[in-house]
Amino acid sequence: MSADGFTLKDATGKAYRFEPAPFDIEVVDVWPPGTLSEAAQDAYDALSAAGRIIPRGLVVRDAAGRVTVRYMADIPEQWIRQELREAKLVGLKCSPCQGQF
Repeated sequence: MSADGFTLKDATGKAYRFEPAPFDIEVVDVWPPGTLSEAAQDAYDALSAAGRIIPRGLVVRDAAGRVTVRYMADIPEQWIRQELREAKLVGLKCSPCQGQF
């Protein structure tokens, strides 16, 4: 699937066009003080570069040290967080290649 959707044909040859899902799910991740690791930040960057999430504003650190990350997704927040976890693990396993996926 590409960013502009995709087309499938049924057994009769009739084509069905599927448009991409809109980025209409706002996700807010709040990290307790000192827990947003470089690997997690790299995962956000990787998914953003891949077009999986769209950042919403700046990452904000409050007076208590909590970090808030806001972004838009085209799938439910539990699913995109799973993709972030997987991207984080790939980044950790790939530390010798300097975070390149």
